[in-house]
Parts: sequence; C-alpha cells; structure tokens
Amino acid sequence: MKFCMGVIVFHTYTQCMVPILAYPFEVKLLKKEHFNQWYGLCPYYMALTFSKVPTITFFSLLYLTIVYALSGLP
Repeated sequence: MKFCMGVIVFHTYTQCMVPILAYPFEVKLLKKEHFNQWYGLCPYYMALTFSKVPTITFFSLLYLTIVYALSGLP
C-alpha cells in the first residue's frame, strides 16, 4: 500500500510541476501576443492544453508500465 501511494504522489507531483515551472515563460509570450491582438486567452489556453495531452498521456503510461513491471505486483 505504501508503494502505491508513493507512486501516486510522485506521479501527481511531477505532472503538476510542469505547468508551474513553464508559467513565467508563457506569461511573457502571452502578454506580447495578447497585446498585439493575435488571439485571446481562451484559444491560447485551449491550444496549449490540447497540445500537451498526447505527451502527458504517453509519458504517464510509459512511467506506470515500467513501475508496474518492476514492482512485481500481480
């Protein structure tokens, strides 16, 4: 049980830290592009979210597959 909780906490923490660390760069870019009226906030964040979903899904499944194989759980 401790192993499963550790894996869940690690996986959740690492997935939450990616947007937090990328935020300062994205704010600079968004200010410039929103000021130039290239596009609004909603399309920007929708495109950003949908572009990251395949990568997050792939690496999450890869991580969980490796952890499951190495843990020896049934």
